[in-house]
Amino acid sequence: MASTDGTEVFTWGVSPGHRAPCEGTTLERADRDVGELLQAPRVVRSGVHILFAFLLTLALDHPLRHARHDAA
Repeated sequence: MASTDGTEVFTWGVSPGHRAPCEGTTLERADRDVGELLQAPRVVRSGVHILFAFLLTLALDHPLRHARHDAA
């Protein structure tokens, strides 16, 4: 992203054409930051659900295979 004087400005997590991280008043920036902090646990929770389902599948796969084998 180029600044007004033509030098390159690099910001973490901001894509080109996206708002600069310092736009708005302090209260607006704080509000956006709180929103981003509240979004993080939602993403983590989804990952934990997927991981738990995978591990549960692994744990139950072995006993179910033996039950099917013994019944046949």
